[in-house]
Formats: sequence, structure tokens, C-alpha cells
Amino acid sequence: MISTALIALVSSERVAISLPTEPYDIIGNGIGKQLSSISGGFTTCFLASLTANSQTFIVQVDTGSSDTVLPATGLNNYIGSTIAYNPNTMGTSSVTDTYGDGSYWSGYQTQYTVTVTGTNISAAVPIALMTSQSTNVVFADGSYSNGLLGLGFPILSAITIGSRTVVDGYLSQNVISKNQVGIYGCPYSQIQNAWMDIGNTAPYSSCSNIVATINMPYKSYYNINIQGIQIGGVAVSLPSTFQSSTTYNYGGYYWSFMDTCNSAINLPSTVVNSLISAIKSSGGLPISITYSAYYNAWLTGQVRMAVSLSSFQWALLPNISIIVNTGDSTQSAATFVLGPQQYIQADENGYVGIMITAGYDQYAVLGLPFFSAYYVLVDRNSGQLQVSLGCSCLYSTSNYPKIITSNGVGTPSKNSSSATKTKSYTTQTASVASANSTLMSNSNSSGIFTANWTNSSNGIHSSVVFRLVSSDRISITIPDSNVEAVSAGIAKQISTMGGGYKTCYLASLTAQSKTFNVQVDTGSSDTVLPASILNNYTGPSLTYSSSMGTTSLADHYADTSYWSGYQVSMVIGVTGTSLSTTANVALMTQQSTNPIFADGSNSNGLVGLGFPILAAIQSSPQTIMDAFYASGQISQKQVAIHGCPYSQVSQAYIDIGNTSPYQSCSNVSATITMPYKSYYTVDVRAVYVGGNLVSLPSSFQSFTTNQYGGRYWSFMDSCNSDISLPQSVLYALQTAVQNSGGLPLQITTSGYLTQWLNSEVRISVSSNSFIWSALPTLAFNVSTGGLNPTIVQFVLGPQQYIQADSSGYCKLLLTLDGFIVSSSPDYYVVLGLPFFSAFHVVADLNAGQLAVSIGCACSYSTDGNPKIVTSNTSAGAPITNVQSAGASSYKDTGSSDTALPGHAINNFSGPTIPLNITDTSEKIFNVYADGSSWTGGAILLDIALDNIDNYTSAPVGLITSQSTNPTFIDGHSYTTTG
Repeated sequence: MISTALIALVSSERVAISLPTEPYDIIGNGIGKQLSSISGGFTTCFLASLTANSQTFIVQVDTGSSDTVLPATGLNNYIGSTIAYNPNTMGTSSVTDTYGDGSYWSGYQTQYTVTVTGTNISAAVPIALMTSQSTNVVFADGSYSNGLLGLGFPILSAITIGSRTVVDGYLSQNVISKNQVGIYGCPYSQIQNAWMDIGNTAPYSSCSNIVATINMPYKSYYNINIQGIQIGGVAVSLPSTFQSSTTYNYGGYYWSFMDTCNSAINLPSTVVNSLISAIKSSGGLPISITYSAYYNAWLTGQVRMAVSLSSFQWALLPNISIIVNTGDSTQSAATFVLGPQQYIQADENGYVGIMITAGYDQYAVLGLPFFSAYYVLVDRNSGQLQVSLGCSCLYSTSNYPKIITSNGVGTPSKNSSSATKTKSYTTQTASVASANSTLMSNSNSSGIFTANWTNSSNGIHSSVVFRLVSSDRISITIPDSNVEAVSAGIAKQISTMGGGYKTCYLASLTAQSKTFNVQVDTGSSDTVLPASILNNYTGPSLTYSSSMGTTSLADHYADTSYWSGYQVSMVIGVTGTSLSTTANVALMTQQSTNPIFADGSNSNGLVGLGFPILAAIQSSPQTIMDAFYASGQISQKQVAIHGCPYSQVSQAYIDIGNTSPYQSCSNVSATITMPYKSYYTVDVRAVYVGGNLVSLPSSFQSFTTNQYGGRYWSFMDSCNSDISLPQSVLYALQTAVQNSGGLPLQITTSGYLTQWLNSEVRISVSSNSFIWSALPTLAFNVSTGGLNPTIVQFVLGPQQYIQADSSGYCKLLLTLDGFIVSSSPDYYVVLGLPFFSAFHVVADLNAGQLAVSIGCACSYSTDGNPKIVTSNTSAGAPITNVQSAGASSYKDTGSSDTALPGHAINNFSGPTIPLNITDTSEKIFNVYADGSSWTGGAILLDIALDNIDNYTSAPVGLITSQSTNPTFIDGHSYTTTG
């Protein structure tokens, strides 16, 4: 077993990586009296539900263990259901177990009544009550698993009392009549169909009559004797140590085995290398994988990628055959053939990974990809395994998997439905320069990286997303709970939202009597819904006819994804509210094979809350907000977004019209006049890490002709899953976090610290193991804008920028800004979901103002953060870097002084005014929010603007001294302000 501080798809030989995010409460009504449904899969052991002491325990179903272990009251590093240990009635016989990574548990063995939830299987059976465990918990932290159900043989059991195992206990009391267990596992996309049958009370009939009967060489694990392995029909040499004799293993050999708690198939490295070579030369992988910088990492199972399953050429990829000695005179050997769609699958977030990885050279482990394809029935008395086609009968779209025996070949019947469903993909709205087949950017906004490149040989531009990556405007994945946004409504115009952490927030719209779950995007302005003819989409849709309009619309993104359709006018309602009006929407009739925001399983469309200038729709009203306002449905063109972290997302809502103004737990709020009405733009003046000012890059919020408003303004975005920062700021924060002493050892010693700090991976670690008070804060100084701008500071604590996802994996929610693809993506800050989950944001789309107050953090914050700090400090001029051939002055509507350099000024090279301070009558100075300052004196001078001959006498500040970080005078880029 490895530590439960687990990374991405790395799996051990017996411990799950995470609980699936659906469902936490395992449905246990059973298919038959003794059948219990199981969940899990792909990145976790299969999970079942046990009931003891009138409490429910979600336990890992482990064929590689034999003990059933449940938590005792007072167990350390655990929060969840427990059983009180009473030494007087339960005995004092101690029991313990230790694993290869140093983790362990200890407790007491006792007989206790345990029920398989949802069945009539119930009896007093031997269990271990765990009273102590290592800080890196083995299988019980309470958030995703409460214990263990071991289905191995008694020889593996640490428990020594009674029948030693739960299954043997049920058998000895005639609760089950057969000492058999059937496991019907499924891929994650079909996990609702998975079940186990303790006692084999309802024998399974496969879609094929071919069954392989295997006599286990030894009854400990579910041992098998593998004779050979083939890749694409070609035999691969097995290492000389494979299944060799040993005195250290049960049965005297390193037998291979099947294991429900192994998330991959582990094979000797020589076999895996042969498979990788065959995959690489097959031509079956999409170019978004083969051209990526993470190609080899993907092939070795280190990362998963967000890439459409339809982009694989499955017929070209090799199969893998595992030839097993059955030990049966009627079937000398059985060959199990897995196709590429069995060993390449999408996880619960739609990220595709390879599920065959290198293990030990001494044996192979057939883990979840095997159990998701085959039905495995173990006869614990005879030591036999009976293997037939399983859940693959439901999901396979090819002739794989297969079973080949001397009695024939078993294959699944082809099915028209896809084996797995992918989630939505990252898109970016910036243009991308070419780069001769080289990786252009690894900028990211949530997870591993977004890579963009152009192949110089064919001109094809590509983009691929790694793990939990999001862009500056589109969500990555819908959360696995709250798929349908609940819309009971808090007030007439308020609709609750799902989403959060790694997705846009989600709301529900109604059109043509159908309901659509749509992404709530402040970085878009169009409302886009699917037409019935839309490709790569399964879900509710709208009928389009030319009578509805023939004005075509389209939008394209940097990763070459796109959509096109028609502008139509139809009645749109916000589910659960009284809002309903005729609005112009984009009816999407075509999209790229990597859907942008509509694949039907996660999201059905988009509702844009940005300004009309961003809209592809050109007819008035251009946006749904304009439509509601014009029709009198709302009296104010305002929208309030009350976002929350994933753990509190049930409290999140959107208030279109701001009909029910929010009362914060703090009376401090900030009103910001947006510098430009496109995105929800803000003018960030300074960023502090742990109270220390971080220098912003020269390109930050600089002038440009390629951006709305003439600058790369920072902005707030409800569809950005992270806060995106300039490189210098991110590095300063990473360094401060790493040096703080506040991170748990499971992160700092995991070998993945750098990847975690770069937001490339999430790690399963208890939030209680962080020393939050030691970690730095992150603060943004923002100009309030308007005629008399001041500075307001938004302070986020570590519990805002480090959060756990739906599976309990903690992640640093900060990444490099990546909207501009260049070697130095340092143009602005994007305040994404961590900001919205902390603050309540009201956008006044008429006035172009943002009102920000403490939001959902009122209900979850424990450390005094986040904060809003207001002051009367003048904001001064925006940060600027005007490139000029000679000296020039900068026109600043945010300042009132005109200031020019005196001849003795420091840190300046350029033209000066040849006067001394003694010529002036009044000393003056100014200080700015970033600590820069200047001093001098007031003087009357005749001045005029360039190319205008009309001179006039005016008061001017003659600067004689300035800070070492010049505010607006360095003599190179610009000279003065006024």
C-alpha cells in the first residue's frame, strides 16, 4: 500500500485513490435479496455499504485483504460514523496491520453484528475495531471511506478469532448458503450498474456463454498463473523473475492476482514498454496527445488529459492478451483480450488516462480495468475463479473484451452507445501565434497545464488540457453532484446555482418547455443553447427551422474548438423564478468534436452575463440581461452572484435584477467603477503576498490595440476556476507557501510538492493537517475608479486559495495567467472562482460598477479571512508603461496634479525644468498605494500640449526627489503626469 496522499492516477496495489463523487450514500436496495450495489471504480476501490450499530459505513471492497475493519469512537485523523469500543463486552484482544509505505492501524478484534446494507445478510461476525491509525490514513478518514470489507482468504487476515473473515462468518451461521462472492464491476460511466453478490444467490448470465474456470494456485489473494502476455497478438518476453519461487510469499511463488483495490492493471516493465511502443507506432492517438509536452507522462500513466474519446482511432491501437493457466483439465488455458477502450478510459471528470502501468517484474496485478470488463465469481471453498463477460456487455462498442478458451470465444455484442462520456474542455479567446511545432505555453488556470502549439509542417494549431486545467473563460467540468441546478428560488428572481471549485457556476434555463443546465459566465455575453441537430451532444435540445431566422452566428477559440448556428428569438425563462421574456439567443447547430460548453452530460449551454460588446449576437437586445431589462422583467440591469466553495455550493445563488439585496456579515463593501465595460474589468494597482509588496511586471495592464478598452485590464470571471496571476506574483506566493511551515508532511514529502505548488495535481490530505495560521495571505489593491478613485484591498486567506474538490483532494487554486500566449503571460490578473466563493459580487451593467462585499465566506470562514479593507488613499494614476521615443507626459484622469521633473531629481534621465526648489513658495508631496512617492514644490509655469500653440500659466509640481521605484517618471518611457 502507498500513502493516501495520492496523486492523479497513481495507484498502489491495494488502496483506492479517491471516493467517487457520486454517490456518497451507496444505494443498497439490491437486485436480489443478497445483492448490494457498489460504486467507485477508475480511481478508487469499489465501495459498498455496511450497517452496524444503526450507523452506515461506506467501505472499500478489497479482494486483496481479508479483514473487515471499522472505526472505533475516538479514532485519530477521522471524522465520520464510529462504533464505541467497550473492553468489558468486546474483549481486549488486540490486532494490528502495517503496510509498505509505513502506514498502519491498530485496534481490537471482536464479534459484532454487521449488515450488508440493503440486503438480508446480517450476523455477528469477526471485525477489527480500529482505535488508532497513522497520520497518513490507510482506508478510513471519514470523507470518502469509513473502513474496509476484505473478501480475501482467511490466511491473509490479521483477525484470529472465530471464522476470521466476514464472509466465512456469514457462511458459518447459514446467512449465506454458498461460500461464493460475485463481483460485477463497471467503468465509471456505468458505475450505477455495478454490484456484488455475497453468497452467489442470483447467478449472473452473461451476454456470452463462454466462462473461464481458473483453479487458483494458492488461496490467499485471488491468485492466477499467467503463462504469457501478447501485445497486438505478438508475444512479449516475460522477465526471468516473473512468478518465480520465493519464501516470502504465500504459496511459495510470486503468483499474479486479481485485485478490486488496484486502479490499474500493473504489468512487468518490459511488457508495459512493449505496449507503449505499440501505442506510439499505431497512429491511433489524437495529435493533441502526441504533440503535447506530456506525451510520455501520459503513456506511463502519470497524467490524464482532457481530450475527446472520439478523437482516438481505436481500431489502430493494439489489444493486450493475458494468457492464464486455468489448472483445469478441460481448459488448459484461458486468454483474456482487452481492447484499447478497456485500458484507455475517462475518469469521473472526463480526463482520459491509460490504465496499464508498470508494476513489479515478479507478478502482474489485474485491477479495476479487468473487473470493469469481466464478471468475476470466486468460490472460496474450491479456490476457483469463474470469469465471464461482465459490464462490458452493456458498454462495449467493439469486439472487446474477449475470452478465448478451448470451448470457444466470448465477445460482447456491439452497442451503439459510447463507453464513456467526456466532460467539457478548455477554450481560450485570445489569438495564438505560431511556434514551429514547439510548446508555446504551459499557462493554466486549474490543474496541470494548457499547452498550445503549431506544427510548422502542416500549419495545424492544437491545444490540449491536462488534468484540471481551465482557461480564462470556460469551465472544465461540471461537479459530480448538483448536476441539475436546484431552482426552488430564494426570492422571485433568485435561482440557486450548482458548480464551483473547478467549473463555472451553473444555472437552469427553460425554453420550449425544456430545461437546460447552463454555465453562468461573466466573461461571455451570448446565451447559447443546443439545436436538435447539434453534433457531439446528447441532451435536451431545441427544434430549429429557417422560419426562426437565418442570421448565422459563430465563435472560435484558440484550441480550434468552435460553434456555429443561428440567431433566433424565443421565450427564455430562468427556472424557479418569475423571469420569462422573449430574448435573442444563439441556437447552436454545429460544434467541434471537442464540445465547448454543451455535451449534454454536464452542461447544455451558456448564459453570458458580460456586456453587449462581447456578444456575437448583434440584434437588440444582444444579451439576456438586456432582454429582461427592456421587457420590464427586472427594474435594475444588475446581477448579483453569490458563489460558494464546493463544500458550501448548496448556498450559492444568482439574483438577476438584484431583487433581494444581500446583507453581509460585514458592513464594509467596495464599489468599483469598471475601467471598461466588456468583461467585469478592474484596475489592480498592487499585489501583496503575506503583507509584502510584489513587483508587477512591466507588461502588467499595459496599453494595447488588441484588447477592449485599450489596456489589458484585469477582470473578474465566474468561469475561471482559479485566480490567475502574473509570473512574479505566483512565484512569490509559491515561495512563501513552501517556506511557511504550514503545509502538511503528506505534501512536502510526497515527491509532488513542485507539481502541487504549480497546480498540476491535487493531493488527498486532510484540511486539518494544514497549519493555516502559518500560511501567507494574498491581497489585491484595486482602484475604485471614477472621478476620485481610492484604493480598496481584497485579502484572501490560505483557506480561500487552497481548497478541497468534490473528492476531498486539496489544490492550490492559483495559476499563471494564460489568456495571452507568450513567453511571459504577465498582462493581468483574473479573479476567478476562489474570489467569487469568498465575496458577493453585484454587477450594475448600466453604471458599469461592481459592488463587492463579504459573501459565502460569512458561513464558512474560520480565520478572519477574506477581508475588504477600504481607505481614503488616493489611487493615483493607473499603472502604465507608455513606450515613447522621447520624453512625454501621460494624461491621467485619476490624478489632479501636473508634475514635472526638476533638474536635481534622482532616478531619472531625461529633460528637466532648470529651476530650484528655492524658487517655489510651497512644498508638496504625494504617496501612492504601492509605497512609491515624490516630493517637490509648487511653481507657476507657462505650459502647452504638444502641437498646440496656446500656452497658459498653470500650477505645476516641480519634483526634486522620488522613490527608487519611480511612480511615473523614469525618463525612458514617460516623463510626467497631469
